[in-house]
Parts: sequence; C-alpha cells; structure tokens
Amino acid sequence: MITLDNGLKKPEATDAFDSTNFLGAMNGNTEILDGHLNKTIGGMNLIRNADFSQGLNNWEQVGSNWLYKSDTHFRQNIVAISTTTNDFVAVYQNITPLNIYNKYYTTSFFAYNSLDVEKNIVALEIRDSGNTKEAAIVFNVSKVGWNFYNFVFDLSDYNLANKTLRIVFGVKEICTFGIAQPQLQDGEIATSFNICPYDYQDQITSLETRLTALGG
Repeated sequence: MITLDNGLKKPEATDAFDSTNFLGAMNGNTEILDGHLNKTIGGMNLIRNADFSQGLNNWEQVGSNWLYKSDTHFRQNIVAISTTTNDFVAVYQNITPLNIYNKYYTTSFFAYNSLDVEKNIVALEIRDSGNTKEAAIVFNVSKVGWNFYNFVFDLSDYNLANKTLRIVFGVKEICTFGIAQPQLQDGEIATSFNICPYDYQDQITSLETRLTALGG
C-alpha cells in the first residue's frame, strides 16, 4: 500500500485486480456474485411478424383454416383456427439459431381454446439441412378460454450446428384455437412481449423506400 499525504492509503499499481484476489478477500463467500454470474438474460424474440401485423407473412400453414383478425384485448392481431375435422391444422415458422451453443429456448404466448382439449400443442422441432425432422419437444395447450403459457425447451442433448428450429402451434380437435403475442427466445427467461428486431428494420427500410419515392 502507498500512504498519501492526507493519510489515506491506496494499493500499489502492482497489486493487479483479479477474480482470485477478489474472492479471497471475500473469504470464499461468493453469494454476492451468484445472483449475477449465473443469471440468464432473456433474448430477443426470434419469431418474425409475431404480432401478425403483416397477416400471415413469415408463417407457413398446415391446412387452410387459419385466419388473422384484430382483437382489442391484446391490441394485436391473432391467429385462430375453427376446424370441423380431426385433421392436424397448424401454423409454423422456421428459425435459424443465432447461437448454436445455446441449449435452452423459451416460448411464451397467449392461447385461446373453445373446449378443454388435449391435442392443442406448441412444439419446437429440430430439422436438418434437408428439412427432415430429427426431434421434437411438445407441450399441451389445453385450458379453456384465454390463458398465458410459458415453456422452456431443453435442447442439451442435440447438436444444433447447421440445423433449423421450427416453432409450431397446432390443433387436432374440433374446436377454435387462437394464439397471440408468441415469442421464442434464447435462454430460460421469458420477457415482456416485443416484436423481432428484424421486423423493426423492415419497417425502417419500408419507410426509407417510400420517402425516396416521394423525393425525400
């Protein structure tokens, strides 16, 4: 330590900080750090057009019973099925993982069921470069009325290199099924709903194009 003229002391420049010295000063008590070093931060929404403001753009359909409409409760558009058969009907979106080393993905969304059925599902599929399904993790979405759902997909057992993730919302019952504000995020934490940042960029690009056309 170096003693200053005012009697205070400061470390010498050679007393470099490192985590070992710091933890040693804490006498091995790392509880202060645990809440920060091990914290998982929710990632951005990977689903494009998650508010359905562009209709069904970016979404693919299985069956033809999907539509979108405005719903004042969410102030977002929703997708709904009204099926009269037991054929599987779904919408899905393919997503390329931003980080192949991430092993956990969280989905959160509101879903509506007109009946208490067990075959309404959300699934995360892993598909190879030839679009062959290698695996799928499936959760039931069965409560009547509008409910909020939050599931964590554990992909620890899978190699995601050169793979595509497919988020699927579907039903195989005679009922009406709807979804609103769907998200798929890196990690294990679901955050408040927001659209994919790439959608914001698309909006900016569209505005720039219109301004250019107007001579702006």
